[in-house]
Amino acid sequence: MKTSPRLMRALGIGCLLAACQPVAVAQVVSNTTTHQTFSTIGAALAALAADGQTLHLSPGAYTEPMLDIAWAVTIQGDDAAATIIQPATAPGTAASRVARVWIPEEFGVTLPVVFERVTLRHGNAAGSGGALFVEEGTAIVRHCVVGHNQASIGGGLAAQTGGGAGLTVEDTAIVTNTASTYGGGLVQGTAVRCLVAGNEAPSGGGAAFARLADCTVAKNTADSQGGGLLNGVAVRCVLRDNAATYGGAACQAALVNTLAAGNGAAQSGGALYLGQATNCTLIANQAGTAGGGIFGAGAVNTIFDGNTGGDAGGGAVLTYCRAAPLAAGDGNIDDPPVFSNPAGGDYTLVPGSPCRDAGADAAAPPGTDLAGAARIQGSAVDMGAYEAIPANTVATPTFLPLDGTAFTGSQAVTLACTTPGATIRYTLDGSEPTAGSALYTVPLQLTQTTTVKARAFVAGMADSAVASASYTRLAQVGTPVFAPVSGTTFVSAQAVTITCATPGAAIRYTLDGSEPTAGSTLYTAPLQLTQTATVKARAFVAGMADSAVASATYTRLATLAAAVDAPGLVFTTGGDAPWFIQSVVKRTGDEALQSGAITHRQTSWVETTVTNAGSLSFWWKVSCEDDVQDDWDFVAVAVDGAERARLDGEEDWTKVALALAEGTHTVRWTYTKDRVESAGQDCAWLDTVSWTPGGGGVTRLSPVPVPHSYLDDFDLPIGGDYEAAAMADFDGDGHRAWQEYVTGSCPTNRQSVFRVDIDWVNGAPRLTWDPDLAPSRLYTVWGKGKLTDADWQTPTNAASRFFRVDAALP
Repeated sequence: MKTSPRLMRALGIGCLLAACQPVAVAQVVSNTTTHQTFSTIGAALAALAADGQTLHLSPGAYTEPMLDIAWAVTIQGDDAAATIIQPATAPGTAASRVARVWIPEEFGVTLPVVFERVTLRHGNAAGSGGALFVEEGTAIVRHCVVGHNQASIGGGLAAQTGGGAGLTVEDTAIVTNTASTYGGGLVQGTAVRCLVAGNEAPSGGGAAFARLADCTVAKNTADSQGGGLLNGVAVRCVLRDNAATYGGAACQAALVNTLAAGNGAAQSGGALYLGQATNCTLIANQAGTAGGGIFGAGAVNTIFDGNTGGDAGGGAVLTYCRAAPLAAGDGNIDDPPVFSNPAGGDYTLVPGSPCRDAGADAAAPPGTDLAGAARIQGSAVDMGAYEAIPANTVATPTFLPLDGTAFTGSQAVTLACTTPGATIRYTLDGSEPTAGSALYTVPLQLTQTTTVKARAFVAGMADSAVASASYTRLAQVGTPVFAPVSGTTFVSAQAVTITCATPGAAIRYTLDGSEPTAGSTLYTAPLQLTQTATVKARAFVAGMADSAVASATYTRLATLAAAVDAPGLVFTTGGDAPWFIQSVVKRTGDEALQSGAITHRQTSWVETTVTNAGSLSFWWKVSCEDDVQDDWDFVAVAVDGAERARLDGEEDWTKVALALAEGTHTVRWTYTKDRVESAGQDCAWLDTVSWTPGGGGVTRLSPVPVPHSYLDDFDLPIGGDYEAAAMADFDGDGHRAWQEYVTGSCPTNRQSVFRVDIDWVNGAPRLTWDPDLAPSRLYTVWGKGKLTDADWQTPTNAASRFFRVDAALP
């Protein structure tokens, strides 16, 4: 049995779609012909049984496997910016193109496949057409956005070469697509009233082997040749700001009634390389070596002006052209062309311009010029892309901003006409304006991709030419989001995460209050804030409008504990003036504590409480009076009211370690002033407090205080410094006086000298006495005048008569 082609087509598509597992989406696909609804485009295509049906897509992003289309179907949305078809949510991650059209000629189908008012993005094809490949059959892409696709040939759109496939693109933005071989935006198709911008490829950055009419081709790049167009035709187009090594605007192409401005070639042919220009204006292009306007091939009825690297080079044949210096050939001139307003992009010819009526009629192209004016208006065709309008014809309306402008949100468009008393009529649907079209009275507010056409009218004068300008609405990158939210407070440090819902977005941020730009710091990991800061962020995606600026403020709460790097402790302060947080004098981190400003006979203290045995270490410094015999002004640390150490004079940062026994202890640092005079900065500082419970030291006391008389027996006191006497080795045996007294030893009784050893057993300290002067031990000598006195004092002085020694394991 012979299977019909139609049945083969239905079975082929059905099997393919059955093998795919489309990603379910919340949007609705409606077949307006059969009144069926589907959850995916793939399911709706699989259900087709006839050509000529329409699938309407509700707004949303349809992420599905490649759409393999074998029926002449129309797939349409309401707004390209709101209706997206994609094989992946992020650019460069897809495994397939967006769609393929495969309708062999033997099917006998005459209707095209139509995509209308949708965005085709994120396609990735190893072969041709990252967004759409027309392998067989015909397709029309209308009022769409084709962006962020990539392929080997035709990064955006492509049709099969050699016949059997046709592709027409109308009123569509083809932007930011990439091809690894040629044709960044379009290959083998016809584009009408389209924006081809920001695409790239080794050759034919914008388009290749394509016919372009009434298009704007801008900011496309090619590593080799044809930044805007390779091997094609451009009629009534604007080619600007494209770049390549050869042929910045076009290479081996025919340009007709076309403006090429601001294009560049690293080598030759700033505007055109080895091509033909007819009635074109090639202005302000540049080439690195030769032919800023054109290199090789030729031109007729064309204006060259202000091109860097020379207007023409490479043996280009010019006739009836304006170029400087004067080119050999019939009808050429080198007089300045005199444009109406070149600074504003108006390259029409003013009355009296030497380029008016100076062309060759036989070479004039049929139809209208770049502005829509019929040729020929005067005694002969004009040179350049614009035909001058006689005085009795209303001037062509102008647009602000210029044709090709992209926008986000909304765009105000102003129309103007230099003819006094002219009324301007316009259309937004692509039709030609008439005297019955909408009257222009205030700037137009565009909210979607639109082509505006305008014509001016004055009674008794010929209607103006039709002016046209296209404006493309770009989707805006989502605003960055902060976590935690703005207004969060923290004590020591705060991690801040910044995210953006737009796939592939790069987030840039600032911490100095300035607005983020594309050159600001790139966000790669959560920010670690240690000070109060305002973070500002903006997200960027190529081919999309930059996000709004997001801002969040995080406030660091100053605490006494944080200032000394001890967040686990609680500090209080008092006295005649409290200690305070400052950032000028510090040992580590950003801050330290400083004693309060006090006067004579006043104190300033700060304290904390710790529990259990352990080690408390800290760093302190002082700047005050100094006296060898007595401490006039000083800073001291006390544990449970008993002073453990003090500083006076000019002492830089010094570390102190206190070994604390089991129990709850109050540790207080006090800066004290005597009754007269001040010196230095008259204050003390505290920083880097560390409390280590359990693993710290244990202090044990010698069993018997050392009496004053014992030291006197050896004539040890010098100048009344009994502490020095108690710590002296009076007999040179390596043991101090207090050790000799405590054990009852003498120089001839070495066996009675003892050691102190501390270790830990079942979590508690075990002490073995045997004096040891190694660095691992810490001994402190205290003094009293009488044993009945309430407090021991250290350092001791001449008033002491009894001495106590603490032995500690730091």
